Parts: sequence; structure tokens; C-alpha cells
Amino acid sequence: MNPDPDIAKVKRVLDLAAVFAWVLLGVAGLGLLAYLTFSGMYGTGWGARVPIILGFLGVLLSAVMQVIFTNSAVRAFPMERNLRVKALVGIVAPGVLAFIGAAILSLIIQVVTGDRDPIGSSFLFGCTVLVCAPLAGFLFDAGRKLSIVERKYGAAGAVQLYQYQLAATTVQR
Repeated sequence: MNPDPDIAKVKRVLDLAAVFAWVLLGVAGLGLLAYLTFSGMYGTGWGARVPIILGFLGVLLSAVMQVIFTNSAVRAFPMERNLRVKALVGIVAPGVLAFIGAAILSLIIQVVTGDRDPIGSSFLFGCTVLVCAPLAGFLFDAGRKLSIVERKYGAAGAVQLYQYQLAATTVQR
């Protein structure tokens, strides 16, 4: 029984996460475009639209950070460090803080002017959860496993373990 984490499997998960990050970037961009289109079609006031648009821009920033961090993790694997911090501070924080800021600003605008956009707020929440949550979990878990291996074997040992596990999983012809 090998107690070491299977970092060859972590690499495969990160490869898939790098592709999925591009998909989520498209979802965030299309979500912003869809909101702008439909809120304009239904005549939502600009006062109510501005906080939601700012929230979508934060989610879009979070999606861009996902693409950057997952692709850099794939290229630097298994030498990637601080992947857990990058997942929390670089991916989750911009999206969640943008949603919270949009909710507070929307509430202020609703109290001052009476304009509100409840459908836009719900749509922003759905996009925030869809874009920020899935990959952050994968990156956090990958960072945890890589830190265990690096703490146990060091950086050079992590590379050797990855090469050994990769050789063991590839089919010999």
C-alpha cells in the first residue's frame, strides 16, 4: 500500500481543469452579454443595472484568474506552489466579493431610487456559484496533495514521485 497521493492523477485532473476554465470563462462572458441583452430588452432601469453589471465584471475577473492559475499550474506541475492560496484569493474572492458588493450597492440604489432588478441579482448569484465554485475545489485539493508530497519529499522528490507514478500508469508496448 502506497500512502503517497497519486499526483499523476492530480496532473490529469489539472489538465481537465485547464480546459474547463476556458469553458467557465465563456460562461461568464456570455452571462454578462445575456444580462446586458435581456435587461435592455425588458427596460430595466440603469440604476438597477449598474450593480449587477459590476458584479458580472467581478465574476469575469474571477474566470480570467481561473484560466491563468490553472494553465500555470499545468505548466509548472509538480513544482507549483501556493495553489490553495491562489484558488481562494485569486478565484473565489473576486467573484464572491463582487457579488457581495453588487448586492450591497443594489440595496442602496433600491432604497434611494426605488429601482431594483431581482432577476438580475438571481442570475448573478447563479453565475457566481457556477463560475467560482467548481474549479476552486479542484485546485484546492490539488494544492493540498502537492503540499503533502513536497513537505514529505521536497521539490526534487515530488518530481521523481510524479515521474515514477507516470511511468507506472503508462502502458508499456
